Amino acid sequence: MGVSSVANNNGVTFLTGSNDNTVKLWDTETGECLKTFFGHSACVTSVARLDTTTFISGSGDCTIKLWDMETGECLRNYNGHKKYVTTVVRRDENTFISGSGDRTAKLWAITTDISLKHIKKQDIEEG
Repeated sequence: MGVSSVANNNGVTFLTGSNDNTVKLWDTETGECLKTFFGHSACVTSVARLDTTTFISGSGDCTIKLWDMETGECLRNYNGHKKYVTTVVRRDENTFISGSGDRTAKLWAITTDISLKHIKKQDIEEG
């Protein structure tokens, strides 16, 4: 299975999103897989670290998931895109942004599963 995205975690570890629908946490020095995160039903297209213990992943299943790096638990699901999620990026300590094949970008509050802002393709082109 191919790797579709990579995120630096802290210099000691890094995250990968894969075509096998998983995210993996790796040891940078040894190359050992430390943990595998299961929960997406399609390719993981993007991963982004939020802080020292959490990260988000976007997927071809149209969802974004918030994960606890230590326990491996999925803490929250973000739904709202109509097509595959292409990218996720941390904006600040409270929000992140996602992009999708549905030609939208969304601003999300990390602490809720509600999209704060929805930007359509024509808004992006005009802006």
